Amino acid sequence: MTYEYSWSGPKRAISAEKVAKHIANLEKKYGEVTGEIFLESARSEKSEMHKLFEWDDRKAAEEFRKAQARTIISSIRVTVVSDEAEPVITRAFVQYEPQKSGYISIRNAMEDIEKKESVLDHARKELKWFTEKYKSFEELSTVIDAINAYMEETA
Repeated sequence: MTYEYSWSGPKRAISAEKVAKHIANLEKKYGEVTGEIFLESARSEKSEMHKLFEWDDRKAAEEFRKAQARTIISSIRVTVVSDEAEPVITRAFVQYEPQKSGYISIRNAMEDIEKKESVLDHARKELKWFTEKYKSFEELSTVIDAINAYMEETA
């Protein structure tokens, strides 16, 4: 098997293969791996996994608050009502340039052609991620087939 990271975070000081083996060992030991278990296994400076985390509490707290802020922004929903269709509940704010982590209202994103295409491109990447993650589940084959058809149609 080949392991790789799917995120582009700054703390990739260890190969994905080493991290995967470490996680597999934790699973053998505990039956499952939670974030808390993984964190505890990395707490000691002797652990190779230690390098993956920010241990300065001030910096870590600030990063946690930023993550909370992103969660709050992305959790806001809006009901869109139009004369032509049933009301739709959707995210009120979206990332149109995900690599920058900035959000704009869904209305502004949909009214600007470039921003709308960027949002749709990001959605396609998430659909690809979903199909890769769940392609081995036969129960989801109908959904995955529909996603693949859409992806071919919009390629």
